Amino acid sequence: MLNKILLAAAFTLCGQAVFAESYTAELTNAHAVAAGWKSQQSGGATAQIDLSPDGTTLSLTLQVTGVALDELAAAGKGGVLGPIHIHNAPQGNPEFFVLQLPGSYVETKDGFDLVLKDWTIEAPKGGAKVDAAFVVEQIRKGNAYIGLHTENGICKDAEGKDIACAAPATALSGQIVAVAE
Repeated sequence: MLNKILLAAAFTLCGQAVFAESYTAELTNAHAVAAGWKSQQSGGATAQIDLSPDGTTLSLTLQVTGVALDELAAAGKGGVLGPIHIHNAPQGNPEFFVLQLPGSYVETKDGFDLVLKDWTIEAPKGGAKVDAAFVVEQIRKGNAYIGLHTENGICKDAEGKDIACAAPATALSGQIVAVAE
């Protein structure tokens, strides 16, 4: 009990979170979601995600290589969901959500970085009508991933023939996993 009290006290210093829950994700075209779209996108990405102790704010650094900023494609009707977001798996179930990730994009020599600092997690704009707490629960359970959409997707049917994609393809994706303590 004393440890919990000390941890709770350590979480706050001058009203700001000191420690956070840390997660990572490795985005590739081989992850189940991108592979399901038959992604041929080269490149990859690594994400560092930190949740505040109370699970209300999120910070993220996503470092992408092999994808230029002008290759990104917003998803959702009229692009309302943006090109990079958090989903839960499996896609298409009744509680499937799409949480758009805002932030600052910075072009790098071989790709770009997306930085999001102390963002108050919102209810998702796409998929099931769930709240921000549900999103955090899915991340904590290891049931969430980051998806990056581009116009480079070549969708294929069950026979392997190229077909038009219904939406910008998930070119890179990766499971969000807790960092071992």
